[in-house]
Amino acid sequence: MVSQRRRIQSLEEELEELRENAVARVQDRWMIEQQYNRLLDERNRLRTRLANDEEDLRRLRAEEKRREGDNNNRDRMSGVGF
Repeated sequence: MVSQRRRIQSLEEELEELRENAVARVQDRWMIEQQYNRLLDERNRLRTRLANDEEDLRRLRAEEKRREGDNNNRDRMSGVGF
């Protein structure tokens, strides 16, 4: 009877340890998932910002090219540079 009680106590301690380990693993996975999601969000924000910056740069270059073309046309019409 005493050995059975000791065995029950031993099993209960082992079960408690396993439960604590399982809880810790779930918490670790949750923290990893949260970090993954934060990194994913940051990457997506940076990709969007980069795409917007690249589009702005293309627009500015096209506008600059158009202005240079307009200036060259005005110079030709006014005779400047001949």
